[in-house]
Amino acid sequence: MALGWIYIMSNPSLSEIKIGESSKDPSGDRVKDLSNTSVPTPFKVEYKALVDGQQNVEVKIHKALAKFRVNPNREFFNCSVMDAVLLIRKKITIEKEYMYYNEKKWLKDQQKEKAAGKKHKEIGRYIFRCGAEEMRGATFVIDYPEVRAKRGKNS
Repeated sequence: MALGWIYIMSNPSLSEIKIGESSKDPSGDRVKDLSNTSVPTPFKVEYKALVDGQQNVEVKIHKALAKFRVNPNREFFNCSVMDAVLLIRKKITIEKEYMYYNEKKWLKDQQKEKAAGKKHKEIGRYIFRCGAEEMRGATFVIDYPEVRAKRGKNS
């Protein structure tokens, strides 16, 4: 299989997130394609992961998030970016990932919801599996050389 991208995008005009796939880096043409005159504000890539067989991976992610899907014919989900990222990390073998989402804001939103008595999943703090580094609200890249090694690749 070929390497491709799984991405999560948000749009300030929408409460849902978009989870899709692309054979090219979604930060370029895919954002432009989606940010057309049908939406008042542009889409923003919150997360992207380089994976093997992105089309099959996308189907797997969409099935796992089926109860949050707004329309079975669309790729929009009513869940948080972090919930989707955590699910992707749990279910998918990732070659490399990029996070642009502000986790501090997500944690504050979770605390507000809890204080307001809203039900939400307790996800809590987590440490990325690449080692001991813990990132809070930063843009970062995580490379998984052990995945490439298993595939026999050096890049």
